[in-house]
Amino acid sequence: MIKNEESVAINEIVRKGWNLLVDNMGEADATRFIVSFERGKGDSVQEIKKFWGDKKVEEIHKEVLEAKKKGLI
Repeated sequence: MIKNEESVAINEIVRKGWNLLVDNMGEADATRFIVSFERGKGDSVQEIKKFWGDKKVEEIHKEVLEAKKKGLI
């Protein structure tokens, strides 16, 4: 089950990295930092805008936390 162990290790690295970013930059700037690396194909700005609308980063973060609390993500 190496794949599962790798998955756990990656999840732990991501969790630690996120916590470091938030501790040093705050939630909003940490989110902006991560989004800047999540560049895919196409016009990501338009896709993000279509998905989130005119919501501020703080509102998006609150929704993400609520979804985590509910076990949706």
